[in-house]
Amino acid sequence: MLKNIEIVLIGVYTTNNSFEIISNFKKEDNRIILLKNSYNCGTIKFRNEAFKLSKGKYILITDSDDGLEARIFYIITLLLEIYEIYMLLNSIGILL
Repeated sequence: MLKNIEIVLIGVYTTNNSFEIISNFKKEDNRIILLKNSYNCGTIKFRNEAFKLSKGKYILITDSDDGLEARIFYIITLLLEIYEIYMLLNSIGILL
């Protein structure tokens, strides 16, 4: 399990209970930063907010319909460190 990670989640107005589910995870894990917007003002604005909050060296951008394998963060970080890459584009998203 990665310990040196922060998870910035930005929720938009939804009709399901996803925000409440994530809020419960946040209570048990202080690495989660959760923001809720009451209206949908666009993906770019939300991502810019996440960039401002992030303190990490790398940022992985994903969307709600992306599926991630648990060890993907370790693998991608290892590749970035070994090859001294600063940006990685893939089918998951952009890692800066």
